[in-house]
Amino acid sequence: MPESAILAPVLDSLRAGDQLPPGRLGALSSLTRSEADAVRAAWPAIPVASREALLVAAAGLSHEQVDLDFTELASVALDDPVPSVRLLGIDALWEATDRRTATKLTALVLRDREDDVRAAAAAALGQFVLLREYEEFNAAQGDEIVDALRAVAEDATAPAELRARAVESLGARSLPWVEELISDAYYDDNRALRLAAVVAMGATASENWLEFLYDQLQSEDPAFRCEAALACGTIASEDATEYLVPLLDDDDPDVVVATIMALGEVSGPDALRALREFAIRAAPEFEDDVATAIEEATFAMEGRRSDDDDAWDDEDE
Repeated sequence: MPESAILAPVLDSLRAGDQLPPGRLGALSSLTRSEADAVRAAWPAIPVASREALLVAAAGLSHEQVDLDFTELASVALDDPVPSVRLLGIDALWEATDRRTATKLTALVLRDREDDVRAAAAAALGQFVLLREYEEFNAAQGDEIVDALRAVAEDATAPAELRARAVESLGARSLPWVEELISDAYYDDNRALRLAAVVAMGATASENWLEFLYDQLQSEDPAFRCEAALACGTIASEDATEYLVPLLDDDDPDVVVATIMALGEVSGPDALRALREFAIRAAPEFEDDVATAIEEATFAMEGRRSDDDDAWDDEDE
C-alpha cells in the first residue's frame, strides 16, 4: 500500500523504533482509508515498545487537542497480537462513537483470549450503551451490544472483573432486567461486583438508588465511599448534599476529591455553600478541584434560574 509523502517518514521513524515528538503525531490523526491501510501494513514491523509508546502519546494528545482524531490508528491496534497493545488501543478510543469501533469492541468482549482485554472492551462499550439509551446510536447494533454485555455480566463462570465492567456499562440502559442485575451484583460475595453495582447505580441516574448509595458513603472501604460519592454526583439530587458534606473531611484524598466533584454536580444552595466554606480551609491539593466545583455549581444554579424565569414568562403569556 503506497504511503503518502507526509505519512511515509513517520512510519519509517516508527519502524526504526523512534519515539515521535508530539508535533509529528498529527500525521496519524484523521487517517484516510488508504492511510490506515498503510499503517496496518507497517504495523508488524514497528517494535512493540514503540507501538505502546505511540498509543500512549496519541491518547494523551487527543485529550489535550480535541481536533485530533486517532480512531483509525487505535483501530489498527485492536488487531495487534500483543495484549498490552490491544489494551492501549482500547484506551485511545475513549472518544470514538462510530459503529465500526463498536463492532470491534464487541468482538473483543466476546472472543478475545485475554480477560483484561475483554474487561477493558466491556468498559469502553459503556458509552455506546449510553448513546443507545438516548437513541443516538443505531438501535439494532446498540441492542446487540447490550445483549453481549448482558451475556458476560450474567455468566457466573466469567472472571469477576470482566463481569463487573459489563455491569457498570449496562447501568445506563433503562430496562427492567438491568435493575435486577445491579441488585444481584450489589449483594454478591465478590467485592468487584459489589463495587461495580455502586458505579452502575450512578449510571442509571435514578434516585431510586440513593438510599443504597447513602449506605456506601459510610462504608469502611474508601473505594466504596469514593464511587458512591461519584454516583450521587451523577444522579445530581440535592437530597444527597447532607450525606456528601461530611466526606469533605474524609481521611482518603480520593474520597475528598470525589465528594468535591459530586457537590459541584449536585449544585443547589446547600452544596454551593458547603463548597465555599470548604474552600476557606481546604488543603492546597484540593484548591483547584474546589474552584472548579464552585464554578460548575454556580453555573448550574444560574441555568436553573434562567429556566424558572422562562417558565414564568410562558405562564404570563
